Amino acid sequence: METSRHPRDRLRFDTSATLGCDLSVLRMFLDEPASIATWFGAVRRVETDREGVRVALRGRSEMFEVTEQWLPDDDALYWWARSGPFELEGYLTMREVLRGVGPWGEFLRGVQVWIHIESERRPRVVPMWQVAAHVATSGIQNLRAEFGGP
Repeated sequence: METSRHPRDRLRFDTSATLGCDLSVLRMFLDEPASIATWFGAVRRVETDREGVRVALRGRSEMFEVTEQWLPDDDALYWWARSGPFELEGYLTMREVLRGVGPWGEFLRGVQVWIHIESERRPRVVPMWQVAAHVATSGIQNLRAEFGGP
């Protein structure tokens, strides 16, 4: 299936947070796709010959077939998901940032976690976007609650 890449034909969602820890610390907790998924409320399971991720929102549960590519040297997870005719793709990246200056002039380091999701603009995709946006924002909130931030 050929998809359009024109901006008007794509839906996009971005969210991010700056966490109050060093990148080396966060890497201990976000070190491969399965450990990342747990922070975002996704339950992974294998069905027959495919791997899936089940997510739930307000009593609605969706099973996504997922393909993932973890790039540890880039601190990035790229993924592609499908549930029926609905497809989306996205990534999670981590990078060290300066989050401020302390009272003694020292630099306060942090980690920015960025999540991007996009898909084709199609009829009846709103419920799936609600699930995707909920999972992304819940994960960011869970990370912020554990690691703090500005």
